[in-house]
Amino acid sequence: MGNPGAVFRLDWYDQEAWVAALDHARRPLAPALALLRANRDHLAQLLDHVPDAWMQHVLIPMPRYPDGYKMVVKDIILTQAAHIPWHIGQIRETREMHGV
Repeated sequence: MGNPGAVFRLDWYDQEAWVAALDHARRPLAPALALLRANRDHLAQLLDHVPDAWMQHVLIPMPRYPDGYKMVVKDIILTQAAHIPWHIGQIRETREMHGV
């Protein structure tokens, strides 16, 4: 929302490397859940405040789209919201394995 139309890349992100480097397996979960809640609240505020926020967009480089695939904030949020339950399932499974 702060730089509509910008090119957004994720080629720097390697999930397995981040999990290992940030030692997710041995860190408490509470701070991450607090951050998730804070991010949700912050995003809700931005969506209420920024004009036409839901329709702002970024361009994501893809082979089929030489000028970048246009992805609007609405679709990014819906994708992320649909993905969170998967992580919640992982958290529940891990807690059960450890009897928590």
